[in-house]
Amino acid sequence: MEGTFRDYLSLVLQQPTMAQRAHARLYSMIHTTGVRVDEAGKEHYAFFERDLFGIDEPLAKVVEYFKAAALGSDVGRRILLLYGPPSSGKSQLVILLKRGLEAFRTRMQGSVRHR
Repeated sequence: MEGTFRDYLSLVLQQPTMAQRAHARLYSMIHTTGVRVDEAGKEHYAFFERDLFGIDEPLAKVVEYFKAAALGSDVGRRILLLYGPPSSGKSQLVILLKRGLEAFRTRMQGSVRHR
């Protein structure tokens, strides 16, 4: 997508979420997909449910990182380091976030064009 700053500003005025910082955009993408709270009060995110199993607690920590950074805390200045044993979902998480952001961006641009 190409254009002038004036074009961009016009789009942002129509759809303010286009100007979100990266952490806020990731948090919005994950959260708007759906959140289920179980009997123990733990959150389960629909964004991950089809592809990542048995790692709800680590996923909740990642989402908490994005949430804190989206709200402007100093957490956003830190690097998110994913570590763990092989086949624990690290690469799959990154692939899901990438694909999700691509789809999220496409939906946001589509909603601005149709206004």
